[in-house]
Amino acid sequence: MIRINLLKSTPPAEPARADGAIVSRREVWMGAAMLGLGAGLLGFLIWRSGQTAPPQPPASSPAAASQPAPSQTAPAVNPLAPAPDPAPPPAPAAAPPAPLPDGRRSVTFQLTELSLRAEQDRLAISLRLASPSGAPAVRYNTMKLDSPNRVVIDLLDCQMAITADQYRQAVDHPQVERVRASQLRLDPDVSRIVLDVRSFPGLRIQPGPQGLEILVGSPPPGGVK
Repeated sequence: MIRINLLKSTPPAEPARADGAIVSRREVWMGAAMLGLGAGLLGFLIWRSGQTAPPQPPASSPAAASQPAPSQTAPAVNPLAPAPDPAPPPAPAAAPPAPLPDGRRSVTFQLTELSLRAEQDRLAISLRLASPSGAPAVRYNTMKLDSPNRVVIDLLDCQMAITADQYRQAVDHPQVERVRASQLRLDPDVSRIVLDVRSFPGLRIQPGPQGLEILVGSPPPGGVK
């Protein structure tokens, strides 16, 4: 009985090395651990090299290379939006005034002097008119206006060329207070003579030696109607 117990308590034999030496369990477990650690490190290095490899660009076909790159700034077009209104055509340039048949402008006369003189109970207003040779007689229109009372003579196709002191002249006359002149319009030109009157006198316009004469206080025939 004593022999059997001694046999049961005897530890198992250690594996032998290749050189005949006995290998302990500790060395076996350490060797297995080193093999596992080496295998894990090798697998980690292989995985890491796959993660850090640069990605390869996809191969482009010749047809794709010939296509132009789409513009990034082109606005989107709504096919349902109404078409914009067309721009209005430019306004035509204003046509210049038609010249006279002989090529001259519409200006034919120039009023170069406006003088006053008293003749007994009449007032004579002399208009000196300069015009090219062969020009027809000057045309004029007359009218009476009230509030205040005044007589107006418009000389057609005529420009003012008088001195500054002749544009407004006071008159010592029982019916006429003053005589005024102005350029009413240009192209066609109209020169205006205005008689500021207290009451409407008789008036006659007739050709003078250098233009026209306006006779105030004359009998009505031929005067302002």
